[in-house]
Amino acid sequence: MENGDIPDSQLSASSEVNVHHGAVNARLNFRGQGSRVGAWCGHNDLKQWLEVNFVLQATVTDILTQGRFRHNQWVTKYTVSYSNDGLNFFDYRVNGVVKVFDGNRNRNGIVSNSLSPVILTKHIRIHPKKYYGYTCMRVDFRGCLKEWPCEARPCRNAGTCFDFRGHYRCACAKGWGGKNCEQNIDDPCDPTPCRNGGTCLAYRGHYRCACGEGWAGKNCEQNVGTSEKDLGLLVIHESLFNIQI
Repeated sequence: MENGDIPDSQLSASSEVNVHHGAVNARLNFRGQGSRVGAWCGHNDLKQWLEVNFVLQATVTDILTQGRFRHNQWVTKYTVSYSNDGLNFFDYRVNGVVKVFDGNRNRNGIVSNSLSPVILTKHIRIHPKKYYGYTCMRVDFRGCLKEWPCEARPCRNAGTCFDFRGHYRCACAKGWGGKNCEQNIDDPCDPTPCRNGGTCLAYRGHYRCACGEGWAGKNCEQNVGTSEKDLGLLVIHESLFNIQI
């Protein structure tokens, strides 16, 4: 977390004192920036948690914690839970008993706790159980990712996949674009610009739309209503129904 490999969007918490005390401040050795304080700080009811979403399955071997920068506020005891779907979390246990970890005793000292057994997970939560001053902390993890996104070969049409901080990016071959190189950017009809059932006809990098009956415009976006021929038939049918006997 400290090195920025995990983006802010993957950090969350059950609560925060205010917008200046959010989960994005929970990176180890973060000293505050602007109005942001030097730690995540949640409510003091001991029902709070700080969550990190690894996105990919990771092996977590160690947890590192700190208190709040420049303030005498830190977590002294905490438990851990983990999940692979982000919905169903399980307490970390040793020999069937929920493990309570020793936290910090000052602001900036780093306390490292090794996990035995290690945790294989996509989501991990830290649950403060005791605190000094306020429920504030900074954290980091040691371990490694078990999956690499490029192993699934997401890039199509001869695109090249690059692993990037737990995510992937596709370098697309000429003529292709989109996240997975799925869009033919040289074909003006892919995706079709023609609306309302119109048929796209490509020609030398340009296109024309063959519109269905009742539609007109470059992309068949204009409802021109019923044709004159149909209107004439409608008048005839109405006159038949109005015949007096």
